[in-house]
Amino acid sequence: MAADQPDDDAFAPLPDNGPMPSLRPGYLDPEMTTDERRQQPAAPAAGGGAAGSANDGAELQTILSDPVRRADLPAGMRNNNPTNLKYVGQQRPGIIGPSENTDQGDPQVVYATPEAGMEHNFWQVMRKYRKGMLTPNQIIAGKGGWTPDSFTAAANIARSMGIGPDDDIRLTDPVMAKKFLRALITQEQGTSGDLYPDSMIEAAIAAQPKAAAHAVRSLPANVPIPTPRPDLDPRGAKDDRRGQNGPPADFGKSAALVRALLARQQNGLW
Repeated sequence: MAADQPDDDAFAPLPDNGPMPSLRPGYLDPEMTTDERRQQPAAPAAGGGAAGSANDGAELQTILSDPVRRADLPAGMRNNNPTNLKYVGQQRPGIIGPSENTDQGDPQVVYATPEAGMEHNFWQVMRKYRKGMLTPNQIIAGKGGWTPDSFTAAANIARSMGIGPDDDIRLTDPVMAKKFLRALITQEQGTSGDLYPDSMIEAAIAAQPKAAAHAVRSLPANVPIPTPRPDLDPRGAKDDRRGQNGPPADFGKSAALVRALLARQQNGLW
């Protein structure tokens, strides 16, 4: 073999065509599963995430209306399900039914629109929070959490929010709720989740019932609270009641009147 001829292990240098283009939004890596994406570091969500204020949702609608481009989206986004909520028979306006694809062996919820999916997804998040799942480790990796036992995912979301995995995520604060939902979307959908605009997340948060996490009903202001008579306190034994303050003065006058009437009857005065 001549010295100037490359052998089977030698290759001619590739032409320099400039830097490799970055992946377009909505690209789904066919070699990465949903579970693998959950183990990847989540993108920082400070200030609402990577989706900037210029994102009005138009590109997402364009992709969803194009069958070819829609097919490149992660399954959850094709189902209008931003956080990959599983289908367990939910009945609610905006829910179409179960998906054909499965996530860890279970179908996902399919929603009629991205807005319906975002609102119901966050409603489910708040439902867990009000049950006492207050931290990333609890609401993500805990029993009954979003992805049970996935403490890596919980740590990623906490890091994106700028808190610790055992800190209260404070979902009753709209700013913290937005950070959490953006981080959860990124965790579940990768960078494709940036297609969801901040305005859609904010609307889903604003649409939730305003009930407090641990609401306690209070009496109306015009309802008086009765004061128990000291001599009839049911919590004390008879001996205890004997040691309490005497009955009201009016009660003593009534007893004296009864005694006087009995005396008159005994003396034959009536």
